[in-house]
Amino acid sequence: MVKAALEHPLFKNNTRLQGCLHNDTDHVKFGDTGDYVFAIQMALLTIDKANIDPRELKGQTFQQSTQDAVLSYKRTRKIINASYQASADAIVGRMTIERLDDDLLGHKHSSNPFGPDEPARILGVLSRERPAVTRIVAKSLELLRQLLEATRERNEDPGKLLNFEANNPLVLDALRRFCGMSFTPDIVVIETMARQYEEFQKQLPNLPRDQKGIDFAGFVARFPANVTTAADGSVSVPPAVSDPPAGMFFNPRYRDVDATQTPLFIGMAPATLQLMQLHEMGHFYFDFADGDPRGKSLSIAKKFAQTYEFFSKQAVFRLIAP
Repeated sequence: MVKAALEHPLFKNNTRLQGCLHNDTDHVKFGDTGDYVFAIQMALLTIDKANIDPRELKGQTFQQSTQDAVLSYKRTRKIINASYQASADAIVGRMTIERLDDDLLGHKHSSNPFGPDEPARILGVLSRERPAVTRIVAKSLELLRQLLEATRERNEDPGKLLNFEANNPLVLDALRRFCGMSFTPDIVVIETMARQYEEFQKQLPNLPRDQKGIDFAGFVARFPANVTTAADGSVSVPPAVSDPPAGMFFNPRYRDVDATQTPLFIGMAPATLQLMQLHEMGHFYFDFADGDPRGKSLSIAKKFAQTYEFFSKQAVFRLIAP
């Protein structure tokens, strides 16, 4: 028998999902878009650590990776309506939304953000996501080198540049938005960015030594200037702070998505965890500042950690940022 109403805070105030519990017309499926889709994605990230495309998360869209995550969730738990099904489908209907709600209510936190084991847990997440940082840097550099070659040969072989732009429009968009490049591809801008990614690449072997986990109390004590307290008493801190030469200090905010945690420790999707490592590399190894690179000249933009974070987000994940 279906429960009267969804109970978990992620679901209970969402009209569409409450409707999904009782009405076939409110079932959630491929092609849907909205906050109700995002709530389901957050549940799947929390319960199954699902691999959902960052573009779908940002757009709150039910596309291929969300469909795959729903299907995996249902197959693992054998959520099948035996009255008309022989196997699970990728639709979030009454049985699925009820089970997601129950699983969230019964979810046990992977750790206590204030507990003594946090530094070790953080190091584990850093280690798990570190290989992807290597891939992000390599892919960003590969695309810059391809563009550089096509730009250098644009007079002899204009088709090469046109083909690159057609297949990688967000790479050009990122260079224009975040790196001060004009509409026409600029060899100096591309070369400068490529050289910096080569420098990132050289530092990758040092990450296991330089990335540190730290408990929340230790972080607040060590970096009081990075702690902001709002009028309502809530505390805000960045997930990491670089303190050369001691290390890049990642605190308990650096964690997998957990929709059952308090807002401060809600966690981040894998792509964000990976890009955060790249961001901190900029601060620690190259003394980059924080700042919005949009509309800035290359001489300024190349000194911001966000420039490379945003470029890689678009180049690798094909996601307009921010």
